[in-house]
Amino acid sequence: PLRAVLQELSHKYEKTMAQVALNWCIQHDVIPLVGCRSPSQARDSIGCLGWKLSPDDVQKLDQVALSKSTLESK
Repeated sequence: PLRAVLQELSHKYEKTMAQVALNWCIQHDVIPLVGCRSPSQARDSIGCLGWKLSPDDVQKLDQVALSKSTLESK
């Protein structure tokens, strides 16, 4: 289910699934640490900056990503 939502949002925002996932982390005031093995991976990761998921889309990801999490949600 998480992959499907990430794919849906990647099409909506014209971003990669990784960019959507990283942007979602940032929306939760988390600074993701990203390892890059190539310049293209670095460029892809940078694509998570300069835009925001809508609050509804953040909530949609929260529902699927945190449904099996052991972490407390807000």
